[in-house]
Amino acid sequence: MKIGDAVKVTDIHPSPFPPYNGTGRTGIIIDEIELNDGFSEYEVLMEDGDVMWYNDLMLKVISESR
Repeated sequence: MKIGDAVKVTDIHPSPFPPYNGTGRTGIIIDEIELNDGFSEYEVLMEDGDVMWYNDLMLKVISESR
């Protein structure tokens, strides 16, 4: 996954914070950080304008940026 890829949320733990971002939402990756444990976190601009952070295990690429 990289900045500009279109992604879909495939798995998420229940969130106590609005907008209760659930499985099935789609968006575009706008930022990325690599954590010390080797996993990555991605900032995603969702289709409704929300900006959320997800780990790499929660996302699936649906269209790669070229």
